[in-house]
Amino acid sequence: MVYRLKNLKEAEDCQVAGGAKKLTGLPEHLMEEISLKIGPRSFKISRIVKNGQVFFSNEYTRMVKRNASVVLLSNGRVGQINFFIWNKMSDKILVAYKEIEPNLEKPFFFDDAGCHVLRMKPQR
Repeated sequence: MVYRLKNLKEAEDCQVAGGAKKLTGLPEHLMEEISLKIGPRSFKISRIVKNGQVFFSNEYTRMVKRNASVVLLSNGRVGQINFFIWNKMSDKILVAYKEIEPNLEKPFFFDDAGCHVLRMKPQR
């Protein structure tokens, strides 16, 4: 699917789509670790573009027709993106995600779409 995004801002290895909100509500030790890794005064963002692919976070509320926040991680596991953390000074981006476990006992397919969709086990 091709998305036409306006107002893209350049980051270290991707582009930031949409507005940035002040990063608040995280425990103090996490805020300190984020500050050490990418710098102080970081922001929360909902979408990024990397290699032409748009990645949405779980907090992005306009995406209602599909589950666009679930990704395959580099370690082969499946994760759900909660939000992105962007530091404007260093242009570095971190991803706050949660690993989830696919329910491989009951996978289902969409014939028209031609893609494989996995059901997720319910949260405990």
